Amino acid sequence: MSVTEFADTPTVTAGAPGNPARVGVTGELLGGISEDGQYKAEEQGGVVSVWTASLVRVHGQWRIQNPPDRLLLSKSDVGRTFRSRDLYFFDPSMSVLVPDPVYVPAQATTADLVAHLVHALSQGPQGWLADAAETAFPAGTRLLGTSVAGGTAIVNLGGLAAAANSQQRGQMAAQLLQTLAAAPAYPQPDVPPVQSVVFEINGKPVHVSCETGSPPALQLRQCPDLLPSAPGSHVYYVNRSGGVATLGSRTAVPGPVGTGARPLRRIAVSLDEKELAGVSGNVLYTASLAVGGPLRPRLTAAGLSTPSWDSDGGVWIAGQSGHQPLVWRLDGRGRPIAVAFRSPVARVTALRVAPDGVRVAIISGSGAHSRLWLAAILQNGSQPAIGPLVPIGTDVRDFTDLSWYDAGDVVVLASPSAGPALYEVPVDGGQSSQIATESGTVSVAASGGSPLVTARDDGTLMQLPDASGSIWLPAGGGQAAVGGKSPVYPG
Repeated sequence: MSVTEFADTPTVTAGAPGNPARVGVTGELLGGISEDGQYKAEEQGGVVSVWTASLVRVHGQWRIQNPPDRLLLSKSDVGRTFRSRDLYFFDPSMSVLVPDPVYVPAQATTADLVAHLVHALSQGPQGWLADAAETAFPAGTRLLGTSVAGGTAIVNLGGLAAAANSQQRGQMAAQLLQTLAAAPAYPQPDVPPVQSVVFEINGKPVHVSCETGSPPALQLRQCPDLLPSAPGSHVYYVNRSGGVATLGSRTAVPGPVGTGARPLRRIAVSLDEKELAGVSGNVLYTASLAVGGPLRPRLTAAGLSTPSWDSDGGVWIAGQSGHQPLVWRLDGRGRPIAVAFRSPVARVTALRVAPDGVRVAIISGSGAHSRLWLAAILQNGSQPAIGPLVPIGTDVRDFTDLSWYDAGDVVVLASPSAGPALYEVPVDGGQSSQIATESGTVSVAASGGSPLVTARDDGTLMQLPDASGSIWLPAGGGQAAVGGKSPVYPG
């Protein structure tokens, strides 16, 4: 059954007396959980009517004639009743695992939770991720049984899973291991975590290269890590000459990119740190960092955003052609191709592709009308597209910048009239957490495990070594602040 979440306990208001009688249920709507566990946040800031009950009197007692088709719960009820867990599916190349957060019952036993998650893996990605990710489980897979003993989950599959080849079985094992054994975001103290997985087909253990022990068990620390590599820890920025430099050494990169001969104002560095994309005026340029190559013009448009590199070496950027707001992706030859959207959206002002190359975080609109979205990148031949938009961070307004913090969170900069504020926004639809923010902050760069780096409106760069702390220091480790703008980690 699906769930509707309210900020507080819904208000019940009786209508005019009669038989049947009417009773209205209203409340501040936060979002909802679908039957497959996906959370969708709703626009906040208003009381809405969600259900009108019709009551009939039967033998002196009132009965609800039209019970709701979903649970109506307050935010605190949802927090007690559900927990977020990640399912892991493959990107289209079947080489990288992509997390798909779902909400599961908090009181489920470990055995019930394992059965629920395995069933979800066999069904494949749902909702917004359905057309962008893959499951290795063949259609027609049957779940014959699951059990948990001593931190080891035993998963027994049948049906068409028995016809899978060794490569596909290895991929199924990778999905099972990452989904079941990865540490949950909200561990339950009374439920022992799954530490290893025994994968069986028709009751016989499946042998994969990283198994150990008898029966052969799979453990995260011994099996290949199919999660995308974290972006590099180097921070690049635009110095006061308009050239690109690295933060640690404060030295300019080689070639024309580093000299500032064509001053840049926004930049992005590829995940392998061999290529650069930069905006100067109304032109997007690319250049090789590896050989210090020239800046090559690729796109001319008004209002160009900060670029973003995907894991296939493509560059994404938003801007405006004439009066039409657009998003483009540069293909492998540097040709800009307009991106199609499955959902209507206001003008995109910022976007960042996740390191997995499948998910993208987007800011649309401006000021109080700005919104933050999560979406999937769809592959349709040479035509890039962005799938259905899922709202996240609905408890924040006035978005101006963003950066992926880790696989499950985005750091955003909001700039309301009261002053700039940084937030960590979970992509599972959960509540945002404010981060200590310096006055004058105008942009932010993040990478899991590395300090947050910001640019201020006075042209200096700062860093926050610990996101849970509040002490900002001059970026780069020196006593004096580094002068520059547009700090970025690779990606």
